[in-house]
Amino acid sequence: MATITDVAAAAGVSKATVSRVLSGRALAIVAPETAARVRRAAEELGYQANPVAAALATGRTGIVALWMRKLHQAFFASMIQHASESVRAAGYELIVEHGHAEFARPSFRPHRPQFPVDGLIAHEPPGVEGMEQGADWPDVPVVAITERRCEGIDTVRIDLLAGAQQAMDHLLDRGRRRIAYLGGPTYEGHPVLDRERAYLSALRRIGEEPWHVATTGDHYRGGHEAALELLRAPQVPDAIFCHNDEVALGAVRAALDLGMRVPEDVAIVGCDDIEAGQYSEPPITTIHVPVEAVMEHAWRLLSRRIEDPQRPVTTIQVPTRLIVRRSS
Repeated sequence: MATITDVAAAAGVSKATVSRVLSGRALAIVAPETAARVRRAAEELGYQANPVAAALATGRTGIVALWMRKLHQAFFASMIQHASESVRAAGYELIVEHGHAEFARPSFRPHRPQFPVDGLIAHEPPGVEGMEQGADWPDVPVVAITERRCEGIDTVRIDLLAGAQQAMDHLLDRGRRRIAYLGGPTYEGHPVLDRERAYLSALRRIGEEPWHVATTGDHYRGGHEAALELLRAPQVPDAIFCHNDEVALGAVRAALDLGMRVPEDVAIVGCDDIEAGQYSEPPITTIHVPVEAVMEHAWRLLSRRIEDPQRPVTTIQVPTRLIVRRSS
């Protein structure tokens, strides 16, 4: 099997140059024609990089992790796809760590040994409220993606408040007053998210009481079950604002199952703008979250932090907006 030494000899360059080119990093100091010559030599010789050897030699693995609490929903699948595209375009590889995995030690395991990743993009990581980074935090660069406010760490903050305010104004402008909110479980100390904050603020403005219904989960079944219970009650809402599009699609199914019309009898609004919502009947009014931009920003912050661990902490706020479709 060809080695870096073999490739360096064939291309007429140093082993350090070969390492830079084939790792995809620090290419700014390598002339394009030199990089092309190295790649051509590596291909002709059948060179394959060994990630374990590279990690030992350079102190980097060329791998970053995307840590997520959930993987099964369309919104999160979209995040994974766009994260992979951003990371691989820069010459890195991406692994996905499920939320059940230990947050403090994200890693890849090419064989039996365990090696740390070079950095971590974390969606709503534990301890994001107040950002108290203790022993349970990774010792690699971390970028958080969150809709909460946080300090002390590079963050891409999804501004769902503006989109949620647009959603509530949209419903109120159309004369809806008995507006329910289908969200997750409530409990003492439960953080009020921007969607719920906009909902409560709008109802206070018109003097209506909040109508929060906890779902069994933020997925289709949870929305369907909660909406069935809600729409079978003696007093029925004329609009439902849902935590996400999957809950909204479940709520639409519940309304149709009960012989109700959407939006004539009950208007329904979701959040995230997943593709399925565009093709449902009726199509779902939703808050658009620009996932591609979110992941591009996250990778840009992480790559800069990997190269310069001492750089100032940065927060990038990504706006959201309402897309009106026939469900409302």
